[in-house]
Amino acid sequence: MKTIFTLIASLIFCSVSFSQARPVNKVTTWYGNWSTASNWSLKRVPADGDSIVVEGGRGIMLDKNYNLKNVFIRIIDNGSYLHLKAKLNLDKSSIIEIGERARIMAYGADRKNETITIGSVKKFDENANSNVYGFGVASTHTGVSPNGFISDMNLALPVSFLSFVATKKDGAVELTWSTASEKANSHFEIEKSYDGRAWKSIAMFFGNGTTNSVSTYNFKDKEMANLVYYRIRQVDLNGKSTYTSVRMIKNGETTLAKLYTSAKNTIVVNLNNKNNSAVTLTVVSLGGQIVANKTFTNPQTSFSVNLPGLSGMYIVRVQDQVGLNQTQKIIL
Repeated sequence: MKTIFTLIASLIFCSVSFSQARPVNKVTTWYGNWSTASNWSLKRVPADGDSIVVEGGRGIMLDKNYNLKNVFIRIIDNGSYLHLKAKLNLDKSSIIEIGERARIMAYGADRKNETITIGSVKKFDENANSNVYGFGVASTHTGVSPNGFISDMNLALPVSFLSFVATKKDGAVELTWSTASEKANSHFEIEKSYDGRAWKSIAMFFGNGTTNSVSTYNFKDKEMANLVYYRIRQVDLNGKSTYTSVRMIKNGETTLAKLYTSAKNTIVVNLNNKNNSAVTLTVVSLGGQIVANKTFTNPQTSFSVNLPGLSGMYIVRVQDQVGLNQTQKIIL
């Protein structure tokens, strides 16, 4: 058990220099050549420093020899694969991850030239099975082919988050998060949404592997909007993932709802941006006493609250779970 933990601890890098955003270059064709720029989401072949992703059951053929530095190659999802017809030579700071039921496979025409090398050590060659199935990870700290990929990551423990903050700064949104400790941490993905429902990954960061020290990460998003949501997806080496809570940024006078009274003792709430988040309505007297506090787990775009027995001026606050809140005085 101690040996496995030591291996996990050294598998991903502990240098702070790796805690930076990486371009994510995804395969977009169902099957095609690595050397064809149009087969990649960035409209170019992978370059040094990229996160290279094959997902959604897609495949890519390494049709030419490539030498790459500081890359993170992820073959994920059922049926996704990397097909080797040439040599893939990576430096010692690179990692390859094969997700569950994904694979790396040899073309079979010339097994001696269908290889993967990390830091001058062969991780996949003619000595390995022609198909390597996930889950598996190869790095400079894993073995030599046919044992270049390891899969015993069941002891991985989750990351302990200390904070996650989103702030507006110099015309952009700056995201900062920190961890108290990390165990077998593969990477972080920053996800963004304009409605709190549909999320898109906009950046990927290497984690610090296994560490008991505080680690801090920063990312700046220059694409502003009137209302935007952020969350962090943390992924372990065994493929398991967790999410942070959501952070919301308003750029302008975005309001959650319109509030008014339609009849005596009745407050009407018209939501401006229904995002399937629970909404809490709190009514406070001018003396500071909470006289009503109700949560609606799946509110309609417009709903009303009847508060019998109340009369006079009150402060009403409406708040959702993704950070929007609004306060308004209402006479009942």
